[in-house]
Amino acid sequence: MKRAISLIVLVACGSGSGTNDASIDGNHQRPDATDDLDHDGILDAVDNCPSVINVNQGNEDGDRFGDACDPCPVVADDAPPDADGDGVADACDPLPNYPGDFIRYFEGFHTAVPAGWEEIGTWTYATGGAITTSSATAGLAISATDRTRETISAAITFDTVTGTSEAGVVDNKAVGGTGIACTVTADPAVAVYATNDTGNAVTTSYEQTTGTQYVVKLRRNMNDYTCTATATASATAMKTVTLTNTPFLSGITAKDATVRFHWFMVVESL
Repeated sequence: MKRAISLIVLVACGSGSGTNDASIDGNHQRPDATDDLDHDGILDAVDNCPSVINVNQGNEDGDRFGDACDPCPVVADDAPPDADGDGVADACDPLPNYPGDFIRYFEGFHTAVPAGWEEIGTWTYATGGAITTSSATAGLAISATDRTRETISAAITFDTVTGTSEAGVVDNKAVGGTGIACTVTADPAVAVYATNDTGNAVTTSYEQTTGTQYVVKLRRNMNDYTCTATATASATAMKTVTLTNTPFLSGITAKDATVRFHWFMVVESL
């Protein structure tokens, strides 16, 4: 069960407004050291992250952790394993046996299209906790990390497709400019490429079907990019690209399709 939130993790940006789903104390969000540890106006007894500010109480996967303090906000597990002890549960950790990973940004699109992102095309909020676009070219991106080792992921569903449809994630993107995309395409394939050099994309045969939820993941290690899509099966494509954008954006991208994006996440690695 999703509950409304717009979550910001160590990033100075806002997102859509929503109403609180948990009780507000009689002091109208006045800090109360006895029953509101994080001073977010939600009483500790009903706060799903009592030590982390999360006024709107979002919970993407419906487990006992709210998104703001969940070691893996997209996999329901009340006792998630964390083999390397770095605070990112194994199911979300790109390097589960090596410490040093950190969930830098998570957005569950619970209430609205987030504000403060670079926006290309038209995006709308979809009931049930997703955002959607039907624009010929669309993207949303934000400055979420300044590292060169990160994993960008999103959950997507194609509602309608064409012979040129694709959707996925993008990383190392200049504001208004080039980045590295990882998409499920109409070929059908998983593709990884520089957005100004689509002719040299690396692809792996895959599927593209409507009504199927895919998790698309782009792992960056300096100039090496590994693109993976997973649904009932998975496929991976890898490419080395020398591209320096400082600062850079990370985000989501879509083309020639009606697509819903259910969540977006950035995990940093040392």
